[in-house]
Amino acid sequence: MGATGTSSTPDGSQDGRYGSPDRRAGAAAGMAPDTPFAQGQTPLRPDSSAGASPAPSSLGHGPGTPGLPPPHPHTGEFQGSLRRMTNNLMEMFDQMSSKSVLPSGAGGSAIGQRGDSVATIADLESGDPKPAGDAESMNPVQMRRLTTGIVDVLRQLQASGGAGAVEDPEIVVARHRLGLGKDDVLLPDNVSELSLDDKLSLISGGTSTSGKESYSSLNSHTALLKGWGGLKTDEDYKGDTVHPWYVDLATHTSSLRDGDGDATPKPGADDGDHGVPTFMQKQRKINIWGTCVAVIFFCAFFFYVGIRIKYTLGLGSLLWYGILVLAVEMIGGLAQMPYAVCLTMRVVNCRPPAPDEKGVVRTLAPYHIRVLIPCYKEPLDVVSKTVMAALFATVPANCQRTVYLLDDGRDPEKRKFIHSLRVPNAVYVSGRKRAPGEMNGKSANINNAARALYPGDGAAIPLTEVLCVFDADQVPNADFYQKMVPMLDGGQDVGMVLSPQTFYNLNPEGDVFNHANVHFWDYTQPGYDALGLISCTGTNFLVRARAFADAGWFPEWTLTEDFALGIELKRRYWQCRYVQEYLAIGEAPDDVRNCFQQRSRWSKGHFQTFFSRHNPVIQSGLSPLMRWMYGSVILAYFSAFLGTPLLMLVPMITVWFGSFPIVINFWAAVCITVYYGATLLLNYYTHSLGHLKSMWFTGVSNCILWYAFLKAMYRSTLGRYIDGSIVFKVTAKGLQRMGALPLRDVWMAAFFFVTMIVTLIFGLIHYSRGPASTPLVISLIFMALNLVPNYLLLQYALFRRPAFFNIVCRVCMLLMTFLTIFGIVLVWVLYPRSYNFPAAVNSSLVFMNTQRVGALPNDLGVSWRGSALTQEASCVVWVAYNSTAFLLESGPWDLEGGWVTGMDAGALKATLPIAFSTAVMAWGYESYTAAFSEVGAADDLLSNIRWGSDYLLKTVQAVGGSTYILSRIGSVAEEELLWRRLEDITAPRPAYVVDMAKGASDLGGSVAAALAASSVVFSGTGDTAYAATLLAKAKSVYAASTANLGYYSVQDWNISAVYNSSTFYDDLAWGAAWLFKATADDAYLSDVYDYYVKHLEFEAAVSDFKFAFDWDNVFWPANVLLAQETGGATFLTQSELYLKSWICSNMAANYTEKGRAYNAFSASLGSTMNTAFAALALADVLGDAQADTVFTYRCWGLAQVRYVLGDSGRSLTVGVGKNPPTRTQDRDAACPEAPQVCNRVTGLLSPEEDTHVLEGSLVYGSGRSDDFADVRDSTATRVGIESNAGYIGALAGVSQLDDGMWELCLQKFGIYRQSPICGSFINV
Repeated sequence: MGATGTSSTPDGSQDGRYGSPDRRAGAAAGMAPDTPFAQGQTPLRPDSSAGASPAPSSLGHGPGTPGLPPPHPHTGEFQGSLRRMTNNLMEMFDQMSSKSVLPSGAGGSAIGQRGDSVATIADLESGDPKPAGDAESMNPVQMRRLTTGIVDVLRQLQASGGAGAVEDPEIVVARHRLGLGKDDVLLPDNVSELSLDDKLSLISGGTSTSGKESYSSLNSHTALLKGWGGLKTDEDYKGDTVHPWYVDLATHTSSLRDGDGDATPKPGADDGDHGVPTFMQKQRKINIWGTCVAVIFFCAFFFYVGIRIKYTLGLGSLLWYGILVLAVEMIGGLAQMPYAVCLTMRVVNCRPPAPDEKGVVRTLAPYHIRVLIPCYKEPLDVVSKTVMAALFATVPANCQRTVYLLDDGRDPEKRKFIHSLRVPNAVYVSGRKRAPGEMNGKSANINNAARALYPGDGAAIPLTEVLCVFDADQVPNADFYQKMVPMLDGGQDVGMVLSPQTFYNLNPEGDVFNHANVHFWDYTQPGYDALGLISCTGTNFLVRARAFADAGWFPEWTLTEDFALGIELKRRYWQCRYVQEYLAIGEAPDDVRNCFQQRSRWSKGHFQTFFSRHNPVIQSGLSPLMRWMYGSVILAYFSAFLGTPLLMLVPMITVWFGSFPIVINFWAAVCITVYYGATLLLNYYTHSLGHLKSMWFTGVSNCILWYAFLKAMYRSTLGRYIDGSIVFKVTAKGLQRMGALPLRDVWMAAFFFVTMIVTLIFGLIHYSRGPASTPLVISLIFMALNLVPNYLLLQYALFRRPAFFNIVCRVCMLLMTFLTIFGIVLVWVLYPRSYNFPAAVNSSLVFMNTQRVGALPNDLGVSWRGSALTQEASCVVWVAYNSTAFLLESGPWDLEGGWVTGMDAGALKATLPIAFSTAVMAWGYESYTAAFSEVGAADDLLSNIRWGSDYLLKTVQAVGGSTYILSRIGSVAEEELLWRRLEDITAPRPAYVVDMAKGASDLGGSVAAALAASSVVFSGTGDTAYAATLLAKAKSVYAASTANLGYYSVQDWNISAVYNSSTFYDDLAWGAAWLFKATADDAYLSDVYDYYVKHLEFEAAVSDFKFAFDWDNVFWPANVLLAQETGGATFLTQSELYLKSWICSNMAANYTEKGRAYNAFSASLGSTMNTAFAALALADVLGDAQADTVFTYRCWGLAQVRYVLGDSGRSLTVGVGKNPPTRTQDRDAACPEAPQVCNRVTGLLSPEEDTHVLEGSLVYGSGRSDDFADVRDSTATRVGIESNAGYIGALAGVSQLDDGMWELCLQKFGIYRQSPICGSFINV
């Protein structure tokens, strides 16, 4: 069911907020082989081989260090004071911050494992790497604030000229190494070896938000900007001037423009004509393993869809439900296809060339990098770090850079901060006028600055003009420009260079919102790069100014301006490069409200794009592949907000209503295994085992965020007309995040969680009390699976202390993995097995052959049986009367043939069960003639019917003016006691008859019914002479039975021990009904009504409440037969009442835990099979006029037949199916081979299995339980012809049902049921 497969929001584009771009973040990926760092170094602290001074941590400070100045005499005293101030500051910071942003052993550990240029967060913050996960390492935020405070104190001391003011020892070392005096200004280009913490701390001294201006102190200590990257200090510079690009043109020494001054070559021109090195051009390579995964997924998807359509949608009235679920599954599969394609290719030169032998990075062209940092209401301590890192990061040797802080919030503190830097290439931009109804403030803000920088015709902009965009919290690494800018040399059509994102406050072990998104950064985006798709991610990227202008700047009509920009660039044939290194670090929202608000904003922007004229599918300039790749982005959202709730609802619907959208069969098991196995392979295909958890978080986040996506679609479509225009909401940062309650975001998850918990409890109760429906079991497993993401969200919202929450996530990941695999396995273990009904029909007739006696035919097909009781061709007849008997003076009767009746009577030949069995077999043949012919059992069945009717013709004879009917052959007590082979019985056995003049209406009515039914059968086969003989005998027996009413067992008291009759009017109605069917004589129908009424008047109180169908109770089957023949409303009503009592389990019938219906007054499996046959026969009578009722009857009959064939856990038919009974109470089958003695010890009491397999025999069963005991001397292992008679007809009835009928029937096993027979009820 899928489950549907999960995929992250596939484009990876950055939102329009000014804050953290964590949508496509990842923990850092692998370090480039060509950029190693020495031990103790970070990417922000290059070693001396790269042309820089050694890191401060490698410089000595002791008095013995050669060439270094001695320590200050007051250093020890000052350090003591410093320690005291540090403690005070620590206490202050602890009071200000109530929680750790990045716990030890959490974020830093995972980032460090990725081994890229970000290294660990401790490296970035402190410049002194410690082992990730060190329990004693200080929180980075605390370290940063502490350092800032200490530097403030130092500056205040020096500014005041107070005693004891001492310059930072590392600054002293740096001055000495650079040859600067104490009064000289220390500048960034000269101290590039300083750690980021040093640099940011020295600057952050001027960013106090206490309301006091401390910027004057920057004149001495924060003059680090002199000469760094070409920056010059200017004491008069105030920072508000935005110069157009051509003002700086004179600083360029070369350009990519043609020498004659004409326009630069258009994008897409042959790069080779302009001296682009081959190694800089994009070089693609097929990813063999990724291609294999993609091919497997594509094949599995189409195989799954084909099989589902052909074999699993036979849902009848629920077809629409199955189609709906399959459609959603297909959307999920289609949404994952672009990701599969991305795995097939990769760019092999995705990293810039290494520095030259002098450690200098140069580009082919002298680019001017204009860094745009848009902000709105972000705190200054967040923005200042980004600005300073953007200024500090080293640019290629022949390039220059200008940083623009684009403040839409018009914050005086930010303005003062930029002014305090006093460098011309740090510009504060603000004061733009917002347009009415402005949607995307970030786009408008950047566009405002871009238009000021590049007025006029965009085609005139040199290709050397490059814009770099950082979100306000994205702090670039020191080597950001050196690794990004050279990628522009790959061709004049390279319009954009992208890099991944990561976050310092990321907890990768508990990243339920998938901020890291390794799925995108390490797998999808590299594929986009190889395929040529541009997926701008909103921050940490470069874009040529000409390309940006060509695309019309950032689109302002959508919240996802980055995604839309990528489409516009691609439409204009610009290309993109992707640097697979984490070169900047930011802050991810970690509270639920901001996470939901952020993801909602992204999805709104995508929906805006697709439900507008900007839809990439209909845009010109895009190839079919690009249209598909861009167009499929929306499918990820559809897959999430359609698939997630639907797949949560499906198991609950199954539990409560029994409706399952898939026909569970063999082919369903195959396609589910293949497709979901391929989906797991696709989703968990990684280059590193460390990525597996992030891949899992991708699916979890989609399950968590589906409701946000759904609301976003509404707001982007109907909602904008109903609720008004979409409003941009900024992601809160820092202290702004406090107090945001998540109730509006988690209520849906809480609702589903509680609902699924309740449903799971009721479902388990329902399962434990049976029957075990395959869809029910599978639904319970996947409901537990669906609980996990909802639980994680609620746990995250309520209590997410990392030490605890990380363990929870780890357990949940293992649990979901186990449940997914277990669910697939269960489909195989529990899918409804198809039984060989034709073979079962033939086997059941084999049993009837094993019970034959007399001179057996040579083609009987039972090798271990021989002729027996042939001496009964000349039986001495006794007239039974009460408990005595007297010899009938008529001479011997020929009573050879028939069957031994079995059960507890053993070899007794009792006429009543023989007549009953013959009539029911004839009824089965009449009802399912075609079915018996199709399965090849017609001849065998006709042979058995004739065998029975031949015998019954002999059982009624007139002697001396009286008519006598045979009651039995054999002594009841003797046959119950003795265990002997039939072939070993050679002594004559007494035959007991009763005088019909003294009353034998029950026995006579049954014999008449059997003979009339047989005449109908053979009349239909063309044996009219034999049919006429049978009919004539039936009429005479019926006449004798009606002439003198009474019970035969009154005369033969001994028979009452095994076949005691309790009514006779029902037997007469039964006989009259068959005679009416055979003759179409209304006189017999009139008799039916007469005896029917008398039965209701005199016998119903003692029999009808049993709702039984056996040799003693034929009132209910007579109604079904008459409903077949007449269609009378009375007979139909009574028949439906009879079946309702069994099906609805509210009268005489009940159910075992595994679904077998039993009658409290007739608990044998034979009685159940008789009723199953009646249900199937009545269903054929009703036809399409009552389709729901017919369906219910057939399903119920099929369920009972399947139970005895194996749905009970084992077969209850000897020699058929799995683990059938092997110890039956049949003398010939159980006794050892002759000449060994057969007696009660070697037979009944023997623990050995039957010597001969009594194939096709239906055992009595365990009554009211599913616990069958295969023990010979128990009631459960009794066998007899009366049990198999109705079973034969039921097997034939189910053999003609449509394939897949049972799978449809399984849709009805819910807790709440609506039945045309039982009405609405709760069944637990």
